[in-house]
Amino acid sequence: MSRTLLRAVVATVVILLAVWSGTAFLRPAPPVPANAGPELFSAERAMRHVEALASAPRPIGSAGHAAGREYILAELRRLRLEPQVQEAVSAFRFPGAPGFGAARVRNVVARIEGQREGPAVLLNAHYDGGNTGVAAGDCAACVAAVLETARALTQGPRPGRDVILVLSDAEEMGDHGAHAFATQHPWMRDVGLALNYEAMGTSGPGSLYVTGPNNAALVGALADAVPRGFGTSFVTAIFNAIPEMRNACDLQDYLDAGKPGLGFVLHGDTQRYHTVLDTPANLDPRSLQSFGDSALGMARTWGERDLAAKGDAIFFPLAPFGTFVAPEGWSLPLALVTLALILALGWR
Repeated sequence: MSRTLLRAVVATVVILLAVWSGTAFLRPAPPVPANAGPELFSAERAMRHVEALASAPRPIGSAGHAAGREYILAELRRLRLEPQVQEAVSAFRFPGAPGFGAARVRNVVARIEGQREGPAVLLNAHYDGGNTGVAAGDCAACVAAVLETARALTQGPRPGRDVILVLSDAEEMGDHGAHAFATQHPWMRDVGLALNYEAMGTSGPGSLYVTGPNNAALVGALADAVPRGFGTSFVTAIFNAIPEMRNACDLQDYLDAGKPGLGFVLHGDTQRYHTVLDTPANLDPRSLQSFGDSALGMARTWGERDLAAKGDAIFFPLAPFGTFVAPEGWSLPLALVTLALILALGWR
């Protein structure tokens, strides 16, 4: 083999490895079966909730919307929790919006008692849907992830600290349910971390797409709890660079209240988003599993570790080693090294 051909082969292998490393985690892990241990999150068990919630459209005020709320209440009572319906009026103006929006909301909230006192972790998912279909991905999948996480927390080891469940209303009308909880509910003062689940499609991993400030300890804990988690600080930096854009869905209300937060989103098959194609049959159970892995992993980790450290992180997937997490100050040196390697490879 000539030296020129060898260099070409080596360059091709390096490029393919780099592409594989960056995309390997775009394929979520297989779903955990329904007969798995009660302490585990099972996408097969959670799919039962998706099918029940996505049996009819759920725009606010519809029969399907009311039925979805009653289903959630019944499921939480089956877990021997004491869910409440927070009825409230929410009115606020998005930054840059021409006027105020308002809605009467009915949030379903419940609390899982932890082993000791301390700030609680909040799991948020909205149960209303658009008027274009049954909204399996956006966001029956999100609600199902929270319900199955609650089951695992109540039937497995108790979390170290309280877990607050918020199945929020009227997200599709402008995040009014989360805004009502963040500004009016007394439990909000107990929240130490907010996790929000959202969907813009029906497949792909539940990607970490936005965080609040001082995210280093949180992202590091997430990388430990969910080794196959996916997300990059590049996307987070883009969102955070546009402060006038309300880009975090319900999570934005918790961030605006000064709470640390992480936002996760499904973004595969986005052509099904807000269409009649957003059905249970089109929802990838592996995506649901990735939601549950982060929700359950962080709910348990929050009660075991001090995650209040200051400072921001850069992060990206690095197969097969999991998520690479480093202080934000590493971003420029890493960018320069990467650029130098690309130029050197191109020259060779």
